[in-house]
Amino acid sequence: MWLTLLCLLAALRVWTFAAALPPFHPLDEAFHYDLVVKYARGHVPVRLSDEPLDAEVREAIVLYGTGVSSPGPGSLLLHRSPEYLNPIPPDGVAPPVWTAPPAMRAAAVPWGMREWDRVNYEAVEPPLYYAVAGAWHRLGGALGVAGGSFFYWTRFLNVLLATVTVVVAAAAARLAFPESPALAVGVALFVAVVPRGSFYGVSNDALVPLTSGLAFCAALRLAREPAPSMALAIGAGALVAAAVLTKTTAIAMVGVLAVVLIARRAWATRSEAVRALATLASAMVPILAWQSHYWMAGEPSGGTQKVAALGWTPKALGELWPHPIFGLEFVTVFLRGLLATFWRSDLVWHQVPIGWPSLDVVYVGSTLVCVATAIARRPRSDRLATWSAATAVLGTVAFLALLSIRYHFGSWTQHPSPSSPYFMTGRLLFSVLVPIAVLYVQGLARILRGDRRALAALAVLLVVVTGAEAVTTRSIFSSAYNWFHLP
Repeated sequence: MWLTLLCLLAALRVWTFAAALPPFHPLDEAFHYDLVVKYARGHVPVRLSDEPLDAEVREAIVLYGTGVSSPGPGSLLLHRSPEYLNPIPPDGVAPPVWTAPPAMRAAAVPWGMREWDRVNYEAVEPPLYYAVAGAWHRLGGALGVAGGSFFYWTRFLNVLLATVTVVVAAAAARLAFPESPALAVGVALFVAVVPRGSFYGVSNDALVPLTSGLAFCAALRLAREPAPSMALAIGAGALVAAAVLTKTTAIAMVGVLAVVLIARRAWATRSEAVRALATLASAMVPILAWQSHYWMAGEPSGGTQKVAALGWTPKALGELWPHPIFGLEFVTVFLRGLLATFWRSDLVWHQVPIGWPSLDVVYVGSTLVCVATAIARRPRSDRLATWSAATAVLGTVAFLALLSIRYHFGSWTQHPSPSSPYFMTGRLLFSVLVPIAVLYVQGLARILRGDRRALAALAVLLVVVTGAEAVTTRSIFSSAYNWFHLP
């Protein structure tokens, strides 16, 4: 019953905000949606420079995500993402293009489409999310969904993804703490309520918690089975590959698999060695097969192409060390920004962060204390699960820190940028959402000396977090751009 209620809670929250937020939030949603549309047509990009935004997508951006006004006779003014990137205008938000008179709309659409005629720098991202969302998009087309509702149909896939992720989180907690069912409730509650903006838009950040959570579950199952079957060994590796092929930040799940195989002493017997090799092969073959997609076309990896398109340049070895991350700013800037936006998202509303930034100290402090406590005070029975979760979380943080020092950043991106050279957007931690939840709830139980006390304290905290989100997002429901106001 409690799992059903938490699934309904997650589904309702994601659907409500996915419907209320206007189309094409500034976290590259337009570019991710373009890639979904291309996969729905069976087109898999190889060369980023050959991937401008699709004409259908550009028209949708202009019609449903752009405002239009006439500041003078015979003139038009387009407002891009007016409720995200612009402050509240004194004379009100410009209405969306689709509501404009026919003559104004006929003039605005070609103009806006030319403005959005640009390369999609997300076009060579790992494929799994876009393949799944593309199939969902095609289903919507077959059901007759059209216009602005077609975009929202794609967003509403996240309702299913979030719901299943709650189930996977509960399963992972039961594997990690088989004797503590209350902790499983806490982990599922954390996953149902904490994740914010990444489930509200079209992005591979919506699928990676599920694929990496499944990989984490499979790894724990592999660790606990006295004599795992070959199917389990191969399945665990395949699920790790699925996580990495959803988003590159899930690469730390390979480390989790390594921890499990080392704990099993894969070299101890012939059968263990065979299963370990099968696990590693099933993890690496799909990843290498995807990379060969570029090799056969004579192109570098997708990440290399994206870096070049964003104007970033790799540093020489001697240039890596003079970086502010090697100091107090690792905690005060990098970890603080990463954890704060993990809890309240990177989304803004009229340039103001959604959620109360004044609560950031609670988000960051509680996460650091609970995770550190879970790792330092692990019971013997939970040791392998804790090590696995810690490998996932710390490995991901280390990967983001390495990326932060690896490049000279251009001015086109905000995080990272020359003035803020850090990968510290919280959605990058979504690849380890389930392991973070496991460590957070476990650490809270250790601090409060009781599973039920931890569950009560977590519930109170999440009520506050939800209240902060609700208070700071009231005005989005009256937006003329959102799903509730479409014809």
